[in-house]
Amino acid sequence: MSLIDKIRKARESVVEVDGKKFTIRRPTEAEQVQALADRASRLDLVRRFVVGWSLQEIDIIPGGDPVDVAFDNELWTEYVNDKAELWDPISSAIKALVDDHNAKVERAEKK
Repeated sequence: MSLIDKIRKARESVVEVDGKKFTIRRPTEAEQVQALADRASRLDLVRRFVVGWSLQEIDIIPGGDPVDVAFDNELWTEYVNDKAELWDPISSAIKALVDDHNAKVERAEKK
């Protein structure tokens, strides 16, 4: 694993929604600034900062097989565009990662 992969992995967390697990990544401070400038929606955040899942084909398409599906960003975007029930809980979890990080930075600066 490269150092850049390790840095990204350190910002990851898993959120469970309706029994399904999604790996989310905390946006960097630069990505947070860009998201604000772009006026990113909850859906934009979910599309961009979900980086993994534990889904099977049957979870993605009716009548699919009960086999694991590797995460693919294009597939994720297509899937989540039609799953509004995921937008709020996942975007809230991403925001919580940002809030937790900002609180840690603030505490460290006060020391």
